[in-house]
Parts: sequence; C-alpha cells; structure tokens
Amino acid sequence: GIGDLSFPEDTTTNLVFYVSDDRTPPSGLQVQATSSNPAVIPQSGVRLSAFTNTDKGLRVTLSLTPQTNQFGDAIITITATDRGGLSASRFLVATVTPVNDPPTVAAADTLPGLAGVPTPPLPIQVSDVESAADQLVVTARSLTPNVVPDSNLTLAHASAGDWTLVVTPATSEPTLAQIELTVTDPQGAHTGRSVN
Repeated sequence: GIGDLSFPEDTTTNLVFYVSDDRTPPSGLQVQATSSNPAVIPQSGVRLSAFTNTDKGLRVTLSLTPQTNQFGDAIITITATDRGGLSASRFLVATVTPVNDPPTVAAADTLPGLAGVPTPPLPIQVSDVESAADQLVVTARSLTPNVVPDSNLTLAHASAGDWTLVVTPATSEPTLAQIELTVTDPQGAHTGRSVN
C-alpha cells in the first residue's frame, strides 16, 4: 500500500509504488497524481517518473516538492487508469513540517576608512523568514584585534532590520581589518558575514 508521508519544508521526498491490473500489461497503464493543497505542494511539485515494467507491475517514483518556506498538509491522489478506461485511486497525506530558516545579513564587502579615524556608518540589513526583524540580534567581532579591537566596534540599531556599524582602528598606520557580523534569530539559527 501507499502510506502517509512527513518531510521537512524546502526538501523533496520520493516514494516508490507499484501499479498493476489483471488485464492490462504494466506498459498500458496510465498514472496521474494531484495535490489537494497547491499552497503547500503545487501541482508542479508533484512528479511521477522512472516508470519501469516489473514482475510486481508498473514501478513508479512519486516526487513531492513543496512551495518554498511553506508547510502544512496536502492530500495526494494517485490515479491509475487501464487501457479500458477503468481507474482506481489511492490517497496519502503529505505533511510538510516547518524548519527554522537562518536569518540573512546584507552589508558591503568593504568599509573604507582612514587610519586612526572612525569609519562612516556601514549600513547593515538583516531579515528572517519566521521572525520579525526587531527580534534579530546582530553582533560584530574583530578578526584582526591588533588592528581593531572589539571595543572599537560600534553597532547601532536604527529600525526594524536596519543597523549600522562604525569601526575605529586602533592604529594610525594604513592596514586591513576584518570584521565578522553575525545575526541570530530567536530560535538560535545564525548567519555570519565578513567585512574588510
């Protein structure tokens, strides 16, 4: 039989099943599959492939791909039709489970500045699929503490997902510093980005 499925969002799952008929050879069977909930699993995410004639009947692979960042239930109806036009259907519930997507951070690759002088504010934008931007935590740390110690990094939260970073070099000598920005969501997922 065909059993219910559960799989995480943003992934594809596959199910192999067999279709047979007492009067129609496997090569004469037609198989279709539909989704009851296109907001979760669209029809374009329901694919039948690898049709193979076997001793058990027609071997078919069903692939299910949900909409991006969507979760919930969809009833998948699989219908087989013989060459005489008679058909039979089976149903399964495909449950797409939620996954905590990591937040995103966007900032320029480089932050030009003068040695020994604070840089102009570097705009930083953060966002997350599941969490409001004002729930995200942004941190900065220096990967070159001899050039810019962590205490010389000033992060400011402007509004929602907008932040700024000001870097004050510890030396008046021209040099290159590297800063790592990290954004963390309330569930603990995080993303990092380096700025030179």
